[in-house]
Amino acid sequence: MTTSPVGAGGRPDSDGWQQRFMDEMEALSVTPPTAPALMRVLAYMAVCQPREQTASQIQDELGLSAGSVSSAFRRLQRIGVIERTAQQGSRRVFYRFAEQGWERLLQARFRTLSELRRVADRAVDAAGPHPDPRLIRMRETSRAVEDGMAALLNSEPG
Repeated sequence: MTTSPVGAGGRPDSDGWQQRFMDEMEALSVTPPTAPALMRVLAYMAVCQPREQTASQIQDELGLSAGSVSSAFRRLQRIGVIERTAQQGSRRVFYRFAEQGWERLLQARFRTLSELRRVADRAVDAAGPHPDPRLIRMRETSRAVEDGMAALLNSEPG
């Protein structure tokens, strides 16, 4: 039997903070292409007990289809947020939140920002001697955020 942050039938735990956390993470998916199910799996894996779960345990706990959980795992594994594990004496595959999962998730999200800056660099360069101030602002803002995020990701938490 699985001990988890939500009770039977998906009801919240006694004080509800884990359920609220999962709901808030799911709400962040308003920016495509992140599916609500992926955000729910991500949030669950960050708070579930025990830390290692099978896909079927997650499906049952979150009320998601096998396809939704499988798709979420593929995407989260690809960026290194979730990792597969094995337990001695069991043939089942388990998953857990990776040690550097949050850093990897943020790095993946900020790759898009880096690409935005590269696009702006190319546009400013291509515009000639008098590039549009909006392009310059795009490039400088992207660069500042990118540099700031790089510094944050390379610093020790706390």
